[in-house]
Amino acid sequence: MAWTGHFVETNYEERAEFLYHFLKMYEICTKDTEKAFSDTLKFILGGMMIRKEPRYISEGTQASENDSTDEHTIPCKVLTDYLMRKIKNRNTFPTKEFLSEFIEKLSGIGKITKAENDRLSKSGLKQKLPEKIMLDDIINGSVNHAIRYEKAGIVFFENN
Repeated sequence: MAWTGHFVETNYEERAEFLYHFLKMYEICTKDTEKAFSDTLKFILGGMMIRKEPRYISEGTQASENDSTDEHTIPCKVLTDYLMRKIKNRNTFPTKEFLSEFIEKLSGIGKITKAENDRLSKSGLKQKLPEKIMLDDIINGSVNHAIRYEKAGIVFFENN
C-alpha cells in the first residue's frame, strides 16, 4: 500500500493530534463505510510511521545499497488492526498522549535488501508480527521493536 511522506516534517504530537481527530470520525461510520475508514487509516498510518532516516539498515543493504527496499518496521496492517480494536471499544479509545507515544515507539522504516524482503514474506512476517507477539509487547518494551527482522534472520544495525 502507498503512503504519503507529508508527515515526515511534523513532530509526534502534531501527528497524534491529526490521528486523534481522524479516529474520532469513526463515530459516523456505518457498516458500509467501515472498510473505507480502515483503508484510509492504514494509508494515514503508512505516512505517519515514516522517520527522516531509516530506523534499521540491514547488513546486506550496507554491502549492496543498489539492491535495497524500504519497508515499515511494524506492518501498517498490524497498526491499523490494533487501533481499530481500540476505537471500537469506547473504553479503550486512545488519548492524544497515547497516540504520540504509539507513533514514537512504533514508527520506522527498515532499509533491507530485496532478498531479505522476500525472506520476511516467506517466513510469514511481511504483514504480521511473529506468533504470540502482541503489539503491546513492543509498546511496553518487553519485546524488541525489530522482532520481525530477528525472527527472519535479518542482520541489521539500528540507525536512529
